[in-house]
Amino acid sequence: MNIRNILCLICSLFLTLSVNAQGKNSVKWVRVEGGEFLMGCSSADKDCYPDEAEHKVYVSTFAMAACEVTGEKYMYFCEQTGRQKPKEPPFGWQSQHPIVNVTWQDAADYAQWAGCRLPTEAEREYAAKGGRRSLDYRYSGSNQVVAVAVHQTGGSDRKVHDVASLSPNE
Repeated sequence: MNIRNILCLICSLFLTLSVNAQGKNSVKWVRVEGGEFLMGCSSADKDCYPDEAEHKVYVSTFAMAACEVTGEKYMYFCEQTGRQKPKEPPFGWQSQHPIVNVTWQDAADYAQWAGCRLPTEAEREYAAKGGRRSLDYRYSGSNQVVAVAVHQTGGSDRKVHDVASLSPNE
């Protein structure tokens, strides 16, 4: 799996709304114009599994949450539904940090409760690459990973951040 895909999967709960849906929640939506793109890993990327080969995919227009779901919003969902809260991360719960330690099912249940849905794998990758406005950055919105992702490198670990505090992509 290449670094771009890993960054897309780590601790993120994004929501998607079909363009005709009437979601009744406080999520800021970004309209992503549909289009065709190359999904998966290029043949030059040696960190990919065989089933991740690059192929053309078309996605229809959709709306996606502008940022991850916050811990505060997810905890409110748990309180309202009686759902067990996820395991607290080592750095503690911060209301404006992205929710972490949730399963796919937890995320899907939250999305349904919020009146929307999770993006498909193709929608998520298309949005991460910038959709029709893609500038073909190495990472989602920049060629510099520190501008767009929480990551660990040597002695400068960035373990948590508030949602929407890093640079957005196209």
